Amino acid sequence: VIHSVDSIRLLDEIDQQARNLKWAGGVFVQVNIDGEESKGGFVAEDLDALAARVASHPYHVRLMGLMCIPDPAKDPNSGFSKLRQLRDRFAGQLGAGLSMGMSTDYPSAIANGSTMIRLGSAIFGEREKK
Repeated sequence: VIHSVDSIRLLDEIDQQARNLKWAGGVFVQVNIDGEESKGGFVAEDLDALAARVASHPYHVRLMGLMCIPDPAKDPNSGFSKLRQLRDRFAGQLGAGLSMGMSTDYPSAIANGSTMIRLGSAIFGEREKK
């Protein structure tokens, strides 16, 4: 599963490579839920266009749902709640899954309906600073 498809261009490229490799994996659409300039991803207003694209273009990869990483300076519940509402709106076109929650905020993500969490530092420890 690829968790961070942040553009139609990337989705199309992954889909083409998946067809070439006969890989039937899944992808999550990354949503920049708090509008952070330092993060990639679709903004909520762009999801209508993405859903229309998906409806008119047969993809080989499975769209599994939406993914986000909320702004660490804000309460994660707000971002997780917004993503859940977007998933509810677009589940038929973009998938019903929610990839949200990492080592520091996964309890909030689970409480907000996350179906997949990412626990790198909880398992492997903090990354080395370079």
